[in-house]
Amino acid sequence: MDAVQQWTRAPSAARAVEFTGSWREFLPIAVTNLLLTIVTLGIYRFWAKARVRRYLWSRTKLIGNELEWTGTGGEMFIGFLVAMGVLIGSMAVVFGGGALIGGWFTVVGMIAFYVFVLWAIGFAQFRALRYRLSRSWWRGIRGGSDSNGVGYGWTALGNNFVAGLTLGILMPRAIVENWNDRTRAMSFGPHMFDSNVDTVGLQRRWMMLYAVYIGFFVMLALAGTDPEAEPGAVAIIAPLVLVAGLALVMLSFWALFYRKAASAFAIGDLHAGFEVSTAQWLGFYAKIIGLTIITLGFGTLMWGYWRWEFVMNRLELYGTVDLDTLTQSETVAPKDAEGFADAFDIGAF
Repeated sequence: MDAVQQWTRAPSAARAVEFTGSWREFLPIAVTNLLLTIVTLGIYRFWAKARVRRYLWSRTKLIGNELEWTGTGGEMFIGFLVAMGVLIGSMAVVFGGGALIGGWFTVVGMIAFYVFVLWAIGFAQFRALRYRLSRSWWRGIRGGSDSNGVGYGWTALGNNFVAGLTLGILMPRAIVENWNDRTRAMSFGPHMFDSNVDTVGLQRRWMMLYAVYIGFFVMLALAGTDPEAEPGAVAIIAPLVLVAGLALVMLSFWALFYRKAASAFAIGDLHAGFEVSTAQWLGFYAKIIGLTIITLGFGTLMWGYWRWEFVMNRLELYGTVDLDTLTQSETVAPKDAEGFADAFDIGAF
C-alpha cells in the first residue's frame, strides 16, 4: 500500500469508507444477545454491546483497513456499577443528611444533586466518546483524549442553561457548541480532530418546532368553537398531527446537522462528507419501522445494524493521508468505560 493515499470526490470503484457486513451474519449475534440478556436479567447487555461493536467494527474498512474494537463487556459493566454507585451514594447522602441535620439539608442537597446530574450528562457524553475512540483501533493505532471531561461537563451545562433561559430557542447554539468542543478535544493517533459547525440553517429548522406547537393549539381552539366537531376525533387526530409534525421537524433538523457536522470535520488533511437528505432519512426509518411491524417487533434486533450500515455506506472521506506519519496515540487509555452514559441511557454523539 502506498505511504500516501488520496481520496477525492471523483467517482471511484474504491471507497475510503466501506462496510462489508451482512444481515445474515449479524442476525444470529442479535438473537443470541437477546436470549442471554433475558436469561441474565439484563446483565449480559454490556457483553452484548461489546460483541455487536466487535462485529460492526471488523466489517468496516477505512482506507482499505478494517477497524478493530478492543473494548470488553466487563469494563463496561464495572463502569456502569461505579456510575450507579456514585448516583445512589449521592442520594443516600442527601436524604441521610436531611434526616440527621434537618430538612434544609435535603433541599440544598437536592438542588446540588440536580446540578450534578445536569453536569454529569455532558461529562458522560465526553467520557463515552473518549472511551470508544480509545478502544477503536486502525492499523494498530487508537484514538482518545488528554482531557478528563470535567471542564467539558461545566461548559456543556452552561450552554444548555443559556438555551433553557430562552425557552429552548437557542438550543441549536448549545448543540453546535457542545459538539464542536467535544470533537476538538479528541484525537486519533498523532492528529487532533477539528470541527467548526455553525448554526446557519439549523436555527430556522428548530423554530419550526414552535410553529408545530402553535398549530396544535390552534387546531384544538378551532375544534372547541366548532359545534359539529367530534371531541373524540379531535382528541385522537390532534396528538397524532403533533407527534408527526415534531418528528418531521426533528428529522429535518438532525439531517442538516449531520451534513454540516461531516463537512466541518477534519483530521489532518482528511475531511468528511455525509450528504444524506431528510427524505433519505425518512425513507430509511419508514423501511425499518415497516420491517419491524412485519416481523412482529423482532426487527428491533436489527436496528443497530441497519443504522450502522446506512451511515457507513454514505459516509465519505476526502483528502490525503500519509501512512508513514501515523504514530500511536500518546493519550492515556481510560479504564472507566461508559458508566455514566449507560446510567443516563445516552449516546456519545
